[in-house]
Amino acid sequence: MTSQGYKYTTDELGRIIDVEAKLELGNAKRNNYAQRTVGGDDRLVNDDGGHLIAIIFEGSGEIDNLVPMDAKLNRSEYKTLENTWKAALKEGKSVEVKIKPIYRGKSNRPSIFEITFKIDGKKREVTLKNFVEGEK
Repeated sequence: MTSQGYKYTTDELGRIIDVEAKLELGNAKRNNYAQRTVGGDDRLVNDDGGHLIAIIFEGSGEIDNLVPMDAKLNRSEYKTLENTWKAALKEGKSVEVKIKPIYRGKSNRPSIFEITFKIDGKKREVTLKNFVEGEK
């Protein structure tokens, strides 16, 4: 549990398998090295170090909140979700999220993100594929 009340769960391989958070606006520091190296050998050339909980919500900039994420996904669909949550918070609404990175085998790179979120209690579910070069 973080100081913001964000709860992370890891598996026996140390991979983040679940994060639950009642989001709040703020700002956290980035760790550019961690963003460049997260995922180790499983990281792909087109990957960003994606924050599961964005730094605009005081999500950690460290390895405890980062996964290898396709750059297009990170900068488009995932960013759109973050902007939706940010706008709701600015309107005074409550935002709760549950993010489950799903992995293939022993890979440190998630293949899918299952995301459930509530804005003022209204629930939505989204599944995002962490694309691999050549996949759609």
